[in-house]
This record gives sequence, C-alpha cells and structure tokens, in this order.
Amino acid sequence: PLIDRALRVRQDLVALQRRIVANRRRIALADAQRIPNLIFSLKYGREEDANLIVAGIGLSLPFFQRNQGDRARVRALDQRLRASERRARLEIEREVVAAWLAQRAAQRRLAHYGNKIFTRFKAQLRLLEESFRAGKIGLPQVLLFQRQLLGSQRAIVEAKAALIRARIRLEQAVGGSLSLKTVRSK
Repeated sequence: PLIDRALRVRQDLVALQRRIVANRRRIALADAQRIPNLIFSLKYGREEDANLIVAGIGLSLPFFQRNQGDRARVRALDQRLRASERRARLEIEREVVAAWLAQRAAQRRLAHYGNKIFTRFKAQLRLLEESFRAGKIGLPQVLLFQRQLLGSQRAIVEAKAALIRARIRLEQAVGGSLSLKTVRSK
C-alpha cells in the first residue's frame, strides 16, 4: 500500500504524468496537421448592376510540408518522457522500500534498548546501590556503573531520534503523512 500510495500522490511523478498527457495532445495535433484541410467559401458581391454570389471549395494539399519534423520531435519527446516516468517510478519504489526498512530497523533497535538493555541496567543499578549501602563495594564502582547507565539512556534517545528521522524519510518517500496503522501494515 505504501508504494501504491506514493505512486499516486508524489508530486514529481504527477507532474511528469501531466507532461506526458500534454505531449500526447501535441502528437495528436501534429498528426492532424498533416491531413489536408477542406475549405468552403461563399462570397457576395455586386458588379455592373448585378448581384453576384460566388461559392467555392478549396483543398490544401500538403505535398511538400507534411509536418514530419514537428511530428518526429513530439514523438521523440514522448519517448523521453515515458522513459523518465519509468525511471521515476522505480526510484520512488526504491525510496519507499529503503525508508520503510530503515524505520523497521530503528523500531527494532529502540525495542532492543528499551526492553532489554535499559531494564537490565536499572535492575543491576538497584543491586549495586544495595551492595554500596551494605559496604560491599566502593563509590567508584557505583559511579562507573551509573556512567554506563547514562550511556544506555543516551543510546535509547539516539534510537528514538533515528526512528523519528526514519519516519520523516518514509513520509517524504510516500509523499505525505502516514498513520501508524498504515506504516505497520506496509
């Protein structure tokens, strides 16, 4: 669903698709201009006391100018635009997949730090403080462990920031904001 949504709403792709539609209209116009034009005319006039009505039919025959140059130019532009659209679609798909994988990795990293490491550190810190109060260990060991605990807290904050950055990249790749339900279902 994320890739489908990105292919529908990304403005760079939508603009390219509009250029393709406009160029197809130019192709139709160039093709129509190579067809002869039928011209009808009707004239009314007066000459030497007589009223004249003159009708005519004309046909332009494009023997020498069949609009080949313009037709070739707009067809070549159409091929380039279609190739650009295919390239843009592939790039959008790649961006969405990469951003989604980065977000999943950030979620796993945060879950790992939050559920396992930090919980274990807090339990060990309580045991260390009890050992310190009982006089079994000294202050340097408690301070060293507290420094390690702060390092794990810093790692959790960095993991949260990485998750936020990954979420922003995913929303940019998809072309708009996402609900949490949309992101989880991918």
